[in-house]
Amino acid sequence: TDDARKPRSLADRLRLFLLLIVVPALVVCIPVVLQTYFFGQRPATVPPHTEGLQKTLEQSASNLLPAPPSLGPDPLVVTARADHLAARMEKIAQQAKAFGGSASEGLSTATEKRLSVDLPAGRLEAFKEAVKNRTTPAATMPAAAPSPAGRDYIDIIIRAAGDDD
Repeated sequence: TDDARKPRSLADRLRLFLLLIVVPALVVCIPVVLQTYFFGQRPATVPPHTEGLQKTLEQSASNLLPAPPSLGPDPLVVTARADHLAARMEKIAQQAKAFGGSASEGLSTATEKRLSVDLPAGRLEAFKEAVKNRTTPAATMPAAAPSPAGRDYIDIIIRAAGDDD
């Protein structure tokens, strides 16, 4: 009865530690060490005769598979002085409204502003020229009614440049 309450001796604790911790660790570690250092794992190498096959497959894939289509037209890149980026963006938004469309600001950074412009069908090329030449149409074009021709979309990137504007 008193033995049950008596704390275990240091020798009993050491035996318990060896049995529960050290023995399982050795059972796991010894095979790993033997496999790695004594039996030597050889790295998997690709046989040299497969290089020709790889080149042939790459050429066939590039010739037979079409390039993925782009999701939209390439963005129009415009430059402006760093301190005039916001003003240039506002000017382009006003131009979009003058062409009967709309513009919404996208993700921007300190050196780059982005706009997504939605225009009535058939006005995209004239709008691009107006943005490049910094002009607006003589009269505001009315917003086009929905038509089967649809609408044109373009992304505009306004980047900071040294002496533009």
